[in-house]
Amino acid sequence: MAANSNSRRVLRNGRSYSTDPYEAFGPPPSLPHQAQIPRPAMPFPGNQQLSSQINAAGDTLSAIRSMLESVPPTSQFESNLFNCMNLLIAQFSEIKDWQRRVDERSGITACLISEMKLATVKTEQYSRRDCVTVTGVPKAEDETSEDLGPKVASALSKSGVPVKVEELTAFHRNQGKERQVKLRDGTTKTIPPTITVKFRSVNQKDEVVKNYKNFDHSKKKPNDIQVYHSLSQHYAKLRRQIIDFYGTPDNGQDKAVKWVRYLSPSAGLAVKLKSEEFVKNIHVWSDFLQFARGKDSGSIVSDGTMILNG
Repeated sequence: MAANSNSRRVLRNGRSYSTDPYEAFGPPPSLPHQAQIPRPAMPFPGNQQLSSQINAAGDTLSAIRSMLESVPPTSQFESNLFNCMNLLIAQFSEIKDWQRRVDERSGITACLISEMKLATVKTEQYSRRDCVTVTGVPKAEDETSEDLGPKVASALSKSGVPVKVEELTAFHRNQGKERQVKLRDGTTKTIPPTITVKFRSVNQKDEVVKNYKNFDHSKKKPNDIQVYHSLSQHYAKLRRQIIDFYGTPDNGQDKAVKWVRYLSPSAGLAVKLKSEEFVKNIHVWSDFLQFARGKDSGSIVSDGTMILNG
């Protein structure tokens, strides 16, 4: 077996093979925004075991070469054995370099997949920018859309922004059963299925959500009818996960959730704790964990933006 160091090729059984992964597989794809994609500090999780095995084999070969170097060769066989060992070590170095490039590509691919998933999540939520969810509107046994429209418009008008039925493009009672909610005073309250409402004007919808008061401060209790941004399944699940992570203010913990609200496509969810800590820009679970797991992960400024350390 002979190797040409200039062409980086190996001759086996009369055929020439390249040991250069770039020649064999080509360079990584050129991405216009590749510089903005964070490179993984560690090998991609799926390749960590393979990387450790390659490193261990390389270390073993290096140790064997050191042993051979300590004893001068006394025959042509020992000299050839030493040359073969050097060739194996050189090839393992190339394999390690190839593995590093594979790890890098895998990390870039994972980042691109995460970016695409996040873009899909934001797009789905943006499609609901003209919709709200209304809770607490009583449901009649023989309720029809003709009955529901005036009730919804009347409830939304309590925000101080006049709403007419003709200014709504769609409204429907969501599926589900009535649920019983236990209040702080020990009594229970029956909550009918929610209603999804679609406005003709996004600006009118934003004004309604902005001005509607879900909490009656004079009575120090939530209003019977409440209005929220209509959340996609992703953001609704994320909101529930955040609430469950800390619990509710009733548990007496200093870190209990005061509220979790959706702000906008760019700001995502915002969280305010009972301790008055506040953070926004939460779109995925990892965004929240960076805030929740201590000050080592980041700091919170007055507008709720999280600044990550490092």
